Amino acid sequence: MNARPEPTPTNPPSQCAPTPDAAGPVTDARTAAALPQAAELPDSVRRALQSMPDCAWLLDLSKDALEIGAHAPLLEARGLAPVRLPFSQWLHFVHADDRLGLLQTVRDKPDAANPRFEVEFRVQRSETEWAWLLGRGRAVDFDAHGRATRLIGTLTNITARKHAERQLSESEARYRLVVDNVKEAIFHTDALGNWQFLNRAWEEITGFTVAEALGKSFLDYVHPDDRERNLALFEPLIARKKDYCRHEIRYLHKAGGYRWMEVFARLTLGPQGEILGTSGTLYDVSARRAAEERLRLAASVFDHAQEGIVICDPGPRILNVNETFTRVTGYAREEAIGQNPNFLRSGHQDADFYRTMWAALKRDGSWRGELWNRRKSGEVYAEHLTITAVRDADGTLTHYVGVFTDITAIKENQRRLERMAYYDTLTQLPNRSLLADRLQVALARAQREHTLLAVCYLDLDGFKAINDLLGHAAGDALLVEVAERLSHSVRAGDTVARLGGDEFAVLMGGLAGIEDCEHAIERLLQRLDQPYTVCEREFGVTASIGVTLHPLDGGDPDNLLRHADQAMYNAKQAGRNRYHLFDLESDRRARAHRSALQRIEQALALHEFVLYYMPKVDMLSGRVIGTEALIRWQHPTRGLLAPMEFLPLIEEHPLGAQVDRWVLREALRQQREWHEQGLDLSISVNMGAGTLQEANFMADLDDVLSATGGLDAAQIEIEILESSSLHDLDHASSIIAQCALRGITFALDDFGTGYSSLTYFRRLPARTLKIDQSFVRDMLQDPDDYAIVAGVIGLARAFGRQVIAEGVETELHGAALLRLGCQYAQGYGIARPMPADRIPAWVAQFRPNPVWTSVAANADDLAPKYLRKRA
Repeated sequence: MNARPEPTPTNPPSQCAPTPDAAGPVTDARTAAALPQAAELPDSVRRALQSMPDCAWLLDLSKDALEIGAHAPLLEARGLAPVRLPFSQWLHFVHADDRLGLLQTVRDKPDAANPRFEVEFRVQRSETEWAWLLGRGRAVDFDAHGRATRLIGTLTNITARKHAERQLSESEARYRLVVDNVKEAIFHTDALGNWQFLNRAWEEITGFTVAEALGKSFLDYVHPDDRERNLALFEPLIARKKDYCRHEIRYLHKAGGYRWMEVFARLTLGPQGEILGTSGTLYDVSARRAAEERLRLAASVFDHAQEGIVICDPGPRILNVNETFTRVTGYAREEAIGQNPNFLRSGHQDADFYRTMWAALKRDGSWRGELWNRRKSGEVYAEHLTITAVRDADGTLTHYVGVFTDITAIKENQRRLERMAYYDTLTQLPNRSLLADRLQVALARAQREHTLLAVCYLDLDGFKAINDLLGHAAGDALLVEVAERLSHSVRAGDTVARLGGDEFAVLMGGLAGIEDCEHAIERLLQRLDQPYTVCEREFGVTASIGVTLHPLDGGDPDNLLRHADQAMYNAKQAGRNRYHLFDLESDRRARAHRSALQRIEQALALHEFVLYYMPKVDMLSGRVIGTEALIRWQHPTRGLLAPMEFLPLIEEHPLGAQVDRWVLREALRQQREWHEQGLDLSISVNMGAGTLQEANFMADLDDVLSATGGLDAAQIEIEILESSSLHDLDHASSIIAQCALRGITFALDDFGTGYSSLTYFRRLPARTLKIDQSFVRDMLQDPDDYAIVAGVIGLARAFGRQVIAEGVETELHGAALLRLGCQYAQGYGIARPMPADRIPAWVAQFRPNPVWTSVAANADDLAPKYLRKRA
């Protein structure tokens, strides 16, 4: 095919634009005419280019020449001619993004060893469109460096293909977007069950990446306990008995544990019906399964809960109840549904109770409390109920849920326990605990109404004798009768309580004055004084009652009972079968006495007591015969206290015996110390009657003697007050006799101030009589005292007893005593009491008084004048 002459150019190259054509990017005749002519090609080459079915091109890089042609018939049919132009100029029509790649491909890629090349690029078809070309060819000439200089090839318009590829890519992208964003894991396996395809949901559901799962068997990811079941579920599908299978199975999770999957699968078949694999979806139903499990659990709890459950609409109308509700109330489910819950009301709670309950429900969304309802049988029962208001996401009330427990048995037990805790089991009267509560209420009422409240403490007289005679059963029967009489003797608002044993308390409020109280107490005494019949025998039992009145007595509840108790004790002391009103001044003195006792007990524990010793002498011979141990209190703030400051406080009190025991131990310890120093003195120790009457007195005495071994018991003398010892003459005689067997002697102290009589004196085996100092001190001025002293001395001689005089304050006292035949004495005229460490020196320097030694020679000169007158 001969080449046609180039048309004459009409436009400059800068204004040329390619004409779009379905066959490829070519220019029209005007464009070709505007371009420089390409180098002449051999006719054979030109004919070859023109005979090619696609556009042919020849590129001479050494001359920057490009010729693009086509099959001659194609050119003629379109009225086109081959294009010849510089290659660098033609590049302006190539898309900027493809230009460098095209240059690199045609310039650098072909070499002698591999001259072929292929490149895709875009050329401009119009101002808005581009055509895709596929350039193929080979290098035919190379320079000295082996780089291509001349290339030939073809240009194929692949715009349609590229468009189809783009559409396919966009379609695939849309498909992938859809596939990768669905919640279900989409899968495809081969015939052996190995994963061939998985979407991104697989990773989200199982935690395993798609890359690590592909090619592996799906069974590797099924829970081991479910693998056999999974295969069994696939059997109908493999056997072509079903078109698909759908089931739920557990799949493992990479982080541990498992997920429940809903598996949907179909077979993938080949042209001949052979099984190529399976395709389907995996959907995570773990949340649904958990919700279902929760629902099943909730349903199970609802049905099997031991608490009654009621579900109501906002009406409220009952929508559902559980089995426990029917068991507790007796109403069947069908009977309860549709009812208002108030059909169970017992009437024990008033309208205010329910108004408060519903107000709390509206305010707080819940209410909890106890109420009484009625069973279908009519029986009333107690329940602990919790009501909760249920609201939806918008806050709209949808239901009420009530959960209750039948606490009737608990209430009964509580009532019994309260009865046991607050009531006396024998008499059924309030006990001390309930009395305390009642007393608080009664005090508040008295203050509010400005009335008197009488707090009475009652103790039966002679109850112990009946209890010992007839036994506890009879005693209990008597107490029950007393409780009934007391209960019927008071007003409805008063309280009678049993405090224990035969002690009772009565609270009587609303009294206008003391007279009202006295009349009420007298009625009680009269009622209780009536005969009692116990074990078919009639007895008389009275009561002693102590009373205190509030607000005259402003004490607290404990003090009011204590004051009434003290007053009751005074009533007993006054003769029994009477009452005594509490006296605040007496109570003050009693408190002071108790405080003093506590301080004395503390002093004993802190070793604040000391012993002083008063010598006893034989005035005739001038010999020291012994000492008397006298207690003193070395008080830390008040100084040295005499016995009269504290000993009277502990008379007839157990603390007196403790002090006596301390004096005995300390005196004997001191006597032993003197003995070891070579000073042998007898020692006298004072003992109270209470100490002698203790059951373990002799045992304690033996312990002290054992601890101070080596002492001569004959040098120990115990002094007892005549007045106290003679209260129990037989006991005192027994103690004195037992001590005599051990060598210990006794002296009657302060003789003449008590219940002296010849009978007592004869029966009391005391070796020594001590004439009280009150007689001795005044014997020189008072004839009566002188006569008493003379009488005691004569009595002692008659019964063969030793006599010693206290209170010798002058030498004349001693002389007078010597005339009367009393040679033993002690007193300030001889020596004052002194600490133990001063006794040895005093004994060493003691000398007989010259007046006393001259009495025997001239006794008449010393006798008082009034005695001589009587003579």
